[in-house]
Amino acid sequence: MKIKKYWVVGIIIIIISISSIIVISQIFIKPSSSTTSALKRFFNGNISFSETPQFNKTTQLIFEITPEYNSSNITAQLLLYDGIELVNGSYYWYPNNLTANQTAEHGFWIKPIKTGEWPVAIIIKGTIHPSSYPSGAHAQDSPYVVYMYVMINEIIISESPISSFPRCFGSIEEILDCMTLGITTTEEFEGGR
Repeated sequence: MKIKKYWVVGIIIIIISISSIIVISQIFIKPSSSTTSALKRFFNGNISFSETPQFNKTTQLIFEITPEYNSSNITAQLLLYDGIELVNGSYYWYPNNLTANQTAEHGFWIKPIKTGEWPVAIIIKGTIHPSSYPSGAHAQDSPYVVYMYVMINEIIISESPISSFPRCFGSIEEILDCMTLGITTTEEFEGGR
């Protein structure tokens, strides 16, 4: 009986030790350079509206982009949740080539059609040409997001979530799986125009 008791105590001590090592290692491990570079924004973007959005009325969402470096093959993709619909135009915008600090903007015509809180996101990708990479380097920013809390009489726009709703984060494939879009495959974003 004493031997079983020692075994149980020994196993508990081993489990606690392993758990402690895992927790401590997570605290002191610094992120790799690839992790920190993924957080840098190369295409400084801004989402605004031509007028205050209203329930079941069309409004223009304006996306402005100003790349940090000379950039080519730029693509912007609008991601809408199912409470907001694209009324006119494409989910894609191709500003193509912009010089460093050159600003370009594009309007997407959208309509809030369901009450609730809906994220509106834009993903930018392209080739940047900093002096350290004269031949260019592929870059993709994390999504630019605004949250629309749609009510019948009012719409609140925020840069952070107001309430709880399914959030869409991760890779492009995970975001596309999470959100209802007007496209059928990720290949349309990855390579097609």
